[in-house]
Amino acid sequence: MPTTIHSMNRFLVFFIVWAILGFSALLFYFRASAAAKRRNHPFIVIIGVAIFLGFLYWVGLPSEVFLYGIPFAIFLAFSYIRSVRFCDACNANVISRNFLTSPKQCTKCGAPLGAPPGRTGPGLPPG
Repeated sequence: MPTTIHSMNRFLVFFIVWAILGFSALLFYFRASAAAKRRNHPFIVIIGVAIFLGFLYWVGLPSEVFLYGIPFAIFLAFSYIRSVRFCDACNANVISRNFLTSPKQCTKCGAPLGAPPGRTGPGLPPG
């Protein structure tokens, strides 16, 4: 497939939009509360995957590759949504190393995930 100015412009639009989305998500995940992250995380991942697949289609990816990529992208989105939790105690993003399971304890402060705010560690009374 020959490279044309039109396809290069589409890639540039893709790159700029993807960079803006990535920077916006980065700000959100570092500044939002754990409750806001928990509530919005699935939507952010699903919208990101939909935009990524839409751009792949828009820039002219062959339809066979695109159709095989859809189930893979859905699996990755589902596993990422499942493997990320948010700590109420320290507001950390906790990502499981095994993408098929959810983390049970915060790697930053040690609090059990899903514990009420103010917990400082497993088995400790609220602070």
